[in-house]
Parts: sequence; structure tokens; C-alpha cells
Amino acid sequence: MNSKELLVHLRALRACREAVEWVNGKSFRQAWDQCDRADWMLWLCGRMAGKPGWPTRAEIVLVACDFAERALPHFEKKYPDDKRPRKAIEAAREWAKSGAASGQDAAKKLRAAAAAAAADAYAAAAYAAAYAAAAYAAAAAAAAAAAAFRKKKEEVLKEFANEVRKRLTVPD
Repeated sequence: MNSKELLVHLRALRACREAVEWVNGKSFRQAWDQCDRADWMLWLCGRMAGKPGWPTRAEIVLVACDFAERALPHFEKKYPDDKRPRKAIEAAREWAKSGAASGQDAAKKLRAAAAAAAADAYAAAAYAAAYAAAAYAAAAAAAAAAAAFRKKKEEVLKEFANEVRKRLTVPD
């Protein structure tokens, strides 16, 4: 996909202005290879999930769960009795590994865990877990983990971006 096609595509998907400006002049392959924003990369994969050559929603959720899980020690240190983020991540992982269609019980657990985690969305790990559990905007996991690790956001996102490139295959 050349740079013009990519811009049209990102606008059609309603990508954020910052991402559209950053990608200007880059082909899709150049943008994917140079991007240091795991949150943007996961967002795009989520929007394209299920299309030929793109990762499945389950693959994306598993990556997001791994990112969110990295924030858990920080969250649990501050809130040792609050197990909702962990349960939300576990439910999301169960959903992803079961083929995303294991019946009403798994869906019920997933909704309950996501709702519980969403109640504490102000906390970084809970925010990440809720989105991972819901399987939407999985990119929030990288941003939440960045805050939880107390590293510079850019460093963590770059580290996660490299991991996204290793774990999720996208078309040229």
C-alpha cells in the first residue's frame, strides 16, 4: 500500500490525527517497520482483524493480555485486595484461547470481568485489562503498562512495538 492509499485507508478507519500526520509520505511497510507506537499498531490490527493477511482478534487479545499482565505487579502492589484486573485478563485469555466462541459461560465471565475492571478504569492496569477483556482498543494495554512501569512512555511503547512486529503478521 503506497502512502496515498495508506492515508485514505487510515482516514476511513478514523485514525487519530497524530497517526495520520506521522504516516504522511510513508508506505504501509515503511510505517509498520518504523512505528514506535505499539498502541497505534494494535489499534490498526484490531480494526483490520479477520481480514485476509491480518491477525485474528484472538491473537491481538493475547498480545494485549501479555502487555496488561506486565502492569499487574504494580497495580496489585498498590491494591493488593483488588483481583478484578487479573480476572479480566484471565477471562480475556480464556476467550482468546477457546476460539472466541466457547459458549455463554465464557462470554458471561468476560463481560463480568470487563465490567468490574472498567469500574476502576482510572487505575492503569484496570484500564488496560478492561480493554483487553473487551477485545477493543487493545492498544490501551501498552499505554497503561507504560504508566505502570514508570518508564518513559516512548521507551515502553517502542519495546512493545518491537514485540508486536515479532508476534503479529500483517500484509505488505
